[in-house]
Amino acid sequence: MKEIVVNKRGHRILVCDEPVWVEYDSNFSYDNFDAVFISTIFSNDVEFILKSINPVTCNKASYKPFFASIAVKDKIGIYAEMFDAFINSIDDELEVSTFEWVNNYRNQYHVPKETGTITNHNMLILRIFRYYISRNHLLLEPKVMEKSAMGIAFPLAECLHSWSLFHINEYFSWIEMSVSKGTLAYRKSLYHIHVCPKCQHSHLIYQEICPNCGSNNLEYEPVIHHFSCANISPEHTYMVGGQLICPKCHKTLRHIGIDYDRPASLYHCADCDQTFLNPDTTALCTYCGTKAPVSELFPRAIHSVEITQDGIEAFCQGKFAFSPYNDYFNNFMPISAFENRLRLLVNRTFTHEGVIRGLMLAIIWVVDEKGNPVYHTDKAVEACSRLFINNKLAATSAAIYVQSTIIEGGTEGQKEEFHKLITDKASYIAMFLKKGETMNIAFKTIGNNMQESERFLQEWTILPSVVDISIKYEDVEHPEDADVMMFISQQSSKQATQDLSEKEQQKRNAELVRNEINQLQDQPLTTRMIGYLKWGYVVLAIVSLLALLFGYWTWLR
Repeated sequence: MKEIVVNKRGHRILVCDEPVWVEYDSNFSYDNFDAVFISTIFSNDVEFILKSINPVTCNKASYKPFFASIAVKDKIGIYAEMFDAFINSIDDELEVSTFEWVNNYRNQYHVPKETGTITNHNMLILRIFRYYISRNHLLLEPKVMEKSAMGIAFPLAECLHSWSLFHINEYFSWIEMSVSKGTLAYRKSLYHIHVCPKCQHSHLIYQEICPNCGSNNLEYEPVIHHFSCANISPEHTYMVGGQLICPKCHKTLRHIGIDYDRPASLYHCADCDQTFLNPDTTALCTYCGTKAPVSELFPRAIHSVEITQDGIEAFCQGKFAFSPYNDYFNNFMPISAFENRLRLLVNRTFTHEGVIRGLMLAIIWVVDEKGNPVYHTDKAVEACSRLFINNKLAATSAAIYVQSTIIEGGTEGQKEEFHKLITDKASYIAMFLKKGETMNIAFKTIGNNMQESERFLQEWTILPSVVDISIKYEDVEHPEDADVMMFISQQSSKQATQDLSEKEQQKRNAELVRNEINQLQDQPLTTRMIGYLKWGYVVLAIVSLLALLFGYWTWLR
């Protein structure tokens, strides 16, 4: 069942007990229902229905009051975070009061209705915080959760993370960036944990290994210290006929703490035959498979955070910069602004405004061994921003887009130059690949074909099926990230210096041209007279200065 029902208070409630994909169903619009009631009594169905309609990712239901049947209360785990109340029916008094306070806060804070497509994790995380604001839930405290990627998380964020809609790294980067901008504020430090240095997950398996060969094939036994003769040796050396007899003085050991104690355990490696007191300890990440010494685990402080008044305004009124790259690179654009730029350039192509005749786009994405797209890293985006400093670019969660404009005349030459630019720099971006990954690059050129351009504007974020350049992990060297970024920084600095020197040269040439024109053109009589007067003033000043010096020298004599 999925139908809109008007309750006794006049609220239009979308009632459903099965998935309802309202985004793709023309029978439903944002304005024809006010709230949602998931009426199923089966707790297992709740997650499936929420994937089709929920107050965060679904535009037509964005931030509207959500209710669930009281039959599933306390049975749906973290998904209870997406519901405002559990009710018996749409005429329940709890529905009335909840409906009013949710809408009051939505109006008070001017929480917008959503219309765009979620094309990157920043937009999704922004929606999470808009949802919290719409419920006046401004102080957020993470909770310990068994199945959470970190063990401790905000329940609503964990709901969406469990659907693989964003990576835990991206979430914490977003939190830290928001705190630095003043839109969020740390209020209380709750936990200090250590997580995987690669993926930030906390699900780790700890193993003791041999410090000599790294094997975990270890055997250990207690060491016995005999008080009377001070002998210290492994326990098996004392065992004789089921009794503890000192191998040094041959006395029987009867009472621990009186005759002997066990001060330590001795480890023995079965692979390299080494004996040692203290093994090394490593942590194996169950999510990404990274194995690291415990000393290299990433320390993570978990705080409760509060959405500040500045944050309410920034999040709800679209004043928040989606990406940290906006602060450092003029050529990086939020995905929405980038799409607007593409649309503007395409429109200029058809109206023949100025000299714009089209645009070129390079799409860069990474796939795993099975050909599935994987998330790019922040450093890869930063590298592209540095390498293509004269091109506008943007990034979704799966791809990086680099754009160049086609200017009237020399179209083929411009295409070749753009392809060469991307091809020459591609190997540096590929240095960030991980084992088993492949970087793909595809080029798109949009000209004067209206139908083709319209389709492009609708589907430009979709990864192409045809690849122009493919670079595997094995095809390039992989130095430390710091070395890669240092090299890229040097490359971009050289390019900026070269661009600056070219501008200075153009300025110098323009000055020379102006001087030549001034010398060649026949200036009017008045202009020449003004020039002569200027020189007269200079001569008069020199004569006056000499007269003063001569008078001063004569007076002294």
